[in-house]
Amino acid sequence: MIGNTMTRSVFLYIAGILVPHLLTAASSTFVQGVNLGGPATTVEGNTWLSMSEAVSRGLTYTNALIGNGVYSFSLIPLPDPGTQTVLNSALFRPNPPNGTGFQISQPLTSGDYLIYVWTLENLTANSRNMTVVA
Repeated sequence: MIGNTMTRSVFLYIAGILVPHLLTAASSTFVQGVNLGGPATTVEGNTWLSMSEAVSRGLTYTNALIGNGVYSFSLIPLPDPGTQTVLNSALFRPNPPNGTGFQISQPLTSGDYLIYVWTLENLTANSRNMTVVA
C-alpha cells in the first residue's frame, strides 16, 4: 500500500474484476467489486460497480484495452447471470513484451484487504501468464 492507494499490476490478459475485502479479526466484509470493462451487476448478492463508475471513484488503468463479448464455448461450471456479465467483460493487453502488461490502481482507505482477481481462459488452456503485485 502506498498512502491510501493500493496498486495492482496484472500482466498479459485478465478478464474479470478486482474485489477488495476489508479484514476484521473474525471475518471479512465485502467492500467493493468492479466489473472491469463492463456494466454494473450483482454477484452473490453484492452490487459490483461498472467500469465507468469505478473510474469516477478513482480507479485508473494504463496500457490496457477494454473488451467484452460472448464466448463460443460453454463455461464449466455454468455461472449465474451476474457472474456471466463479469466474465464477458475484460481489461487486456494483447501480445505485450515479456515482463510488461498493464496496471490497475484503486484508491482504498487505509486497512488490510483481501484482493481477488477473476480471469477466464478464453484462448487455449495455460496460454496466459500473469503476475499480481500489491
